[in-house]
Amino acid sequence: MQTSTVELVLNADLNEDKEHVLWYKSKKFLIGVCVVATACVATGISLAVISANNTAHETHRAEVRASMSTPVAGTSWTLEAWGYKDEVKDDNYMVVVDMFDTSKSTIEKYQDEGHFVICYISAGTLESWRPDANTFPDSVLGLAMEDWAGEKWFDISKIFELEELMEPRFQMARDKGCQGIENDNVDCFINKCVSGMDKVDLTGYQLNYNKWLADTAHKYGMISSLKNAGDLVYQLVDWFDMVIVEECANYNECGLYKPFTQQNKGIFSVEYKTSSTAAKCSEAKEEFIRRKWNSDSTWKDCDY
Repeated sequence: MQTSTVELVLNADLNEDKEHVLWYKSKKFLIGVCVVATACVATGISLAVISANNTAHETHRAEVRASMSTPVAGTSWTLEAWGYKDEVKDDNYMVVVDMFDTSKSTIEKYQDEGHFVICYISAGTLESWRPDANTFPDSVLGLAMEDWAGEKWFDISKIFELEELMEPRFQMARDKGCQGIENDNVDCFINKCVSGMDKVDLTGYQLNYNKWLADTAHKYGMISSLKNAGDLVYQLVDWFDMVIVEECANYNECGLYKPFTQQNKGIFSVEYKTSSTAAKCSEAKEEFIRRKWNSDSTWKDCDY
């Protein structure tokens, strides 16, 4: 059968249409590829810029922290973390804040203003309101703290389990820019903290745990402050960089902490009772202790 001229023309038109469609689809595909590629390149550039900015920021923060010296005996300070109200003054070099409750930006602000930032954690108890409280199983907990609702002692005989559970807190402190750690409640050994164990049983565990706390802070580039635990000062003064003490004047225990000032390490003390303030401040000055005292629920500094 012969093909007519009309059919040849129609077939030619159809073939041309198919080629046009294929070309159009190919063009759309190539345009799509280019758009996606451009977007990917732009995203990659944006991510690279963000990464570079973050790196530059962290480098700057590290330089700021490195430029600041470790607090020594006689250093002025502000206590925001606990107790009463206190004011961050320009001439108060050290500032103590709550590690969980204080933002990274606030810590950086204090450092930019020339303050050395110590971050408070309860290293010896579980506070039920903290965001990581559910990571601590009952097996590492001791007895409830007297007069402190929602708080239990750690069973410091479970030191290996506690080390694994506590290390993320040091990582968090490091990431926030804390320059040091105030380790609270590290005197379980003289309290009713673990059922069936007394001071003799617990002292060795306490020493080992406290040394681990200091070593771990140092591992993450921070200094470490002992809190109270006067009976262990001679064994721990070489591990810790300073000490924060509650009511040593009231209990006539300030002499227990003298090994710190003998190494030019700071003793920072607070007194909750306002009686005999002048005498207590005079005594603190003689012993190179930076003391605060309670005045109408506000921390006041002894004059130096």
